[in-house]
Amino acid sequence: MSGRHALRSILERTPIPIELLQQVRREMLLWTVRVRRRFHPGWRWHARSYAGRRGLLLNFGCGDRVLPGWVNVDGWTRGPVDLRCDLRCPLPLDDGSCAAIFADHVLYCLAVQSRPSVFREFHRLLEPGGTLRLVGNDCTKVAEAYVRDDRTFWDVLEPHLRSRGDGINWYFHSHFCTFLDDFETLGRALREAGFREVVRRGHRESPVPELRVDCDAPDRLIANLYVEAVK
Repeated sequence: MSGRHALRSILERTPIPIELLQQVRREMLLWTVRVRRRFHPGWRWHARSYAGRRGLLLNFGCGDRVLPGWVNVDGWTRGPVDLRCDLRCPLPLDDGSCAAIFADHVLYCLAVQSRPSVFREFHRLLEPGGTLRLVGNDCTKVAEAYVRDDRTFWDVLEPHLRSRGDGINWYFHSHFCTFLDDFETLGRALREAGFREVVRRGHRESPVPELRVDCDAPDRLIANLYVEAVK
């Protein structure tokens, strides 16, 4: 057993919520990212190299899925990302510098109070007529699968779930999930941030060819919500 799994096994036998410790670890990591972004000469020089650039394709919260030709941004320190930033903070890119922004399964990881400022940041970064594509779990699909007791849905999602109750709780508590969107809720938030057009899309469906880059993993396809917003 690895040291990490041994530690988890010990913590599971204590009254301390593992989620709390994970959140503390996450915040400490993002604090170091913010400090390095502000003071590290190499990081600051690299951020300045984007000054004045236009027509950028921004992969926001890329994780391990780095897209060639895109500016791949994430807060985790692993992986060959282009910019390491706390995604809740303004990015070191100019106003109107992005032609398109893609954010796949990242919004639900942000604290609820951070969402309005992140949506305004998307609006700031996009050029006039630029498009934002958001992909994430669809609250409507999850709720409908629960009501009709769709075993296929839960089996594709996570084969080890023992009940639909386990499934819906898994959605609300996995991967630092803080919020599940439906089209109505997400659309309203985007319009409040200044976007003039919000449209529901399908998998790899977009009038912008560069945005047809959705992940094809079955456990995501079955419950995804695809939304595009135009500045």
